[in-house]
Amino acid sequence: MVRQSALLVCLHLVFLPIGVNGQEAASGAKMVVQQDRERILTAAEAVLAKMPFSITFDRSPLSEGGPDEFFSMSDHYWPDPAKADGKPYIMRDGQSNPGNFNQHRETLMAMRDATSVLAAAYWLTKDERYAAKAVEMLKVFFLDEGTRMHPSLDHAQAIIGKPTPDRGTGLIDTLHLVEVPLSVLTLRNSKAMKVEVFDGLRQWFADYTSWLVSSSKGKNEAKAINNHAVAYWLQVASFATLTENEALLVECRRQFKEVFIGVQMAVDGGFPLELGRTKPYAYSIFQLDNMTALCQLLSSSSDNLWTFTTSDGKCMRRAMAFLYPFLADKSSWPLKPDVHAWEGWPVRQSALLFGGIAFHEDKYLRLWRSLNADPEAFEIRRNNAITQPFLWTALFDHSTATAAPKKLRAKDVFEPNQRIMFADIFKGLPFERWNISEDDRYSLPVASSERIQVVDAPGPCEDGKAVKFVVRRAPNSFRSEISLPHEEGFQERWYAAKIFIPEDWVFDPLKAQDIVLQWHGIPGNWKPTHPNLAISISNDRWYIRQSFGSPQEGVSRNSERLEESVQRGQWVSWIIHAKWHPGAEGLLQIWKDGKLVFNQAGPNVYGTIGVEYTPYFKTGIYRPEWHVNTERKLENFRTEVAESKIKTVFVSDVKVGSERARLEDFIGNASK
Repeated sequence: MVRQSALLVCLHLVFLPIGVNGQEAASGAKMVVQQDRERILTAAEAVLAKMPFSITFDRSPLSEGGPDEFFSMSDHYWPDPAKADGKPYIMRDGQSNPGNFNQHRETLMAMRDATSVLAAAYWLTKDERYAAKAVEMLKVFFLDEGTRMHPSLDHAQAIIGKPTPDRGTGLIDTLHLVEVPLSVLTLRNSKAMKVEVFDGLRQWFADYTSWLVSSSKGKNEAKAINNHAVAYWLQVASFATLTENEALLVECRRQFKEVFIGVQMAVDGGFPLELGRTKPYAYSIFQLDNMTALCQLLSSSSDNLWTFTTSDGKCMRRAMAFLYPFLADKSSWPLKPDVHAWEGWPVRQSALLFGGIAFHEDKYLRLWRSLNADPEAFEIRRNNAITQPFLWTALFDHSTATAAPKKLRAKDVFEPNQRIMFADIFKGLPFERWNISEDDRYSLPVASSERIQVVDAPGPCEDGKAVKFVVRRAPNSFRSEISLPHEEGFQERWYAAKIFIPEDWVFDPLKAQDIVLQWHGIPGNWKPTHPNLAISISNDRWYIRQSFGSPQEGVSRNSERLEESVQRGQWVSWIIHAKWHPGAEGLLQIWKDGKLVFNQAGPNVYGTIGVEYTPYFKTGIYRPEWHVNTERKLENFRTEVAESKIKTVFVSDVKVGSERARLEDFIGNASK
């Protein structure tokens, strides 16, 4: 099956420009821009004159944190009138305390408002003024020493006079950061967004996500039984989109289906725990907005959360149908009015837009257009995480499946009950069961014919067909690969492939390497990115390289050079037997042309953040030295002594075997 990967669509900017240079627009985003273009550009012009924002500019005497640590006070807690000093504060459900310190929340929202509208304006106009201002603001808030916010939330929604070391409800205060990754991605190709700034922002969000999933506050919030859990996982989904944390995105989808739809939602589409509050109308709106935002971030053509339905019929269509009548006519609301801010709702709720696009419901869209896009009351603004729906509809278009990028899952490809669970001699539909990557663009719907194509196999090859991979030397022209999806758990697997190095291959200096086979782990928020196993060419030798470890033990790497030189113009057969494991149970055995050339027991994968994955297999050509993503790498590229102007590799007869496979099942690959 083929699915749209929202993660990789936006990460690699497979954009559909809206009304720019005469290019065709995504229908959802096109409708939004028709509604919002003037609003966006007017607001962006006003923001150009504003100074950057930082939480370090304001400090509450009640905060126990440092000047760079976010602080807020629990909304519904008030001084106890029975106590002389009012401490500890007591709860009044649904009634926000106007005397609370809200400056950090206001600052965070102001930064979000500014960077979102600037990013939207940049996308619409390609005016670098907007990008430069947005990047300046992002640097001050997230990166610059002295003004950056620390990536944690230990002091949010404090209850004055009462220690709350494990209380996670304050994590909802950074819900307003969910739009920032979209702005960062939108600005990625601007002149102002330097590589080191983009990487720094990704690292900040990776660090914050790591804190979210590992801290006691975060763990408790993740298990909340109401809207707090939805808001928590919406943050995780947005941040994991930016940081490419596929493991967490998988978990976000599971939470959505099993918990938010399966448990929190009623059969009629309502959310009983929200309806039972003192502000049931506002909480129902808040919940639906965040549920639809999750659908927008996480849906794909093969895993569409918009259409996911439980066995008893609970689904997002019912959720939209439940609340819509009361958004269209608030007087029909069957419950008591909210105890606070009843008059302010509804505003231009993102659920109406996203649901209207997904379900092609004109009445949702008409209502969305008619409502207030820019409420001023703090109580309303703090409960609206999305201010620039254009970014959400342009980056994640669910109105049509055309041109949908492809991201396969293990169940789409493998037959785990078979000894040979996957085989491809490339005679059927090209790359039907493969993910496609070119440079820093992943999960492409189709390959570029000049980069990756099925051809008649060169030289003697009994299978007749092969995949030709080409990379031409240029800055950031470094990858032409196809890959299989990862599997859950540390599995025992066999792999086989034939590789052909053409006669005109140029052997480069020893420090350069061309990876033709690799197995890549998914280390979550941990920093190592080297493949767990790579077979590559350096100078005129084959190299086998490993990388493995854990956050506790660190990274271990080793490299082994094979004695025989690389033979150009000949097919080379590789068979790999891997027991993937982070401990002593691990094993790697590699045969080249039927001869055992590598036999290594012990750890061979990365430790993860509580999720185990078998490294996924990739083949083609990857030249790391041509991936120029820092100034240092650019200088190295410019000074590299390399006669190579083009790299070409052919691959044929790929197989994957289960733990029940044996060497004899692949020995045909060992005959040239």
